[in-house]
Amino acid sequence: MTEIEVVLSFTSFLILVLTSSVPNLYRYIALLLIELFSCIIVSILLIIKPKSNQPSLLPTIALISYSLINGVIGTILTIFTAFFLGAHLFDFGTIVLSLYFGLVTFRTCIFTGFKSLLVMIIKSPTLKPKDNNIAPIFYSALLAYFSCFSCILQPDNLFVWPNFILLGAVFGRFLGTLYKLFTGNPKGKSKSKE
Repeated sequence: MTEIEVVLSFTSFLILVLTSSVPNLYRYIALLLIELFSCIIVSILLIIKPKSNQPSLLPTIALISYSLINGVIGTILTIFTAFFLGAHLFDFGTIVLSLYFGLVTFRTCIFTGFKSLLVMIIKSPTLKPKDNNIAPIFYSALLAYFSCFSCILQPDNLFVWPNFILLGAVFGRFLGTLYKLFTGNPKGKSKSKE
């Protein structure tokens, strides 16, 4: 499933880079649709994935509901974080950035289960996530944060709010999915540790 995530995150990044001459409204809508499509694929794969020890769908539905709640919380936190960093509260770019992080939070919670995402991010050492499942949102937030300081007082269209920050977030998610792909534990290795 990580390979699908890498392809979808790379597609999101390519859309933002290759469509720089397209009006931002269409770019943002395309980006959010790809992220929504990715969340739907992950949810469907989670539901149809055969689980021998869980004959009921209730744990899967509970996990999807938990992830959805965390996605909404992630969206709200991103709106207020962007506001405190100087963005307009009800700006279209702020809403797109917040929805993007909400969708990334949803997908990350699907993979981490019922663990607290915020606690795992806080406990992560510098530039290295504690759990490779949180790498997409970890690097996405990190690059978005650093991109925020790059776009201060820049006249170029690339640096207009939230173009560069969104580009940093999408590129960070792509790097995070690559990190997750290459640092995932082999099945035999994880079983031997238990």
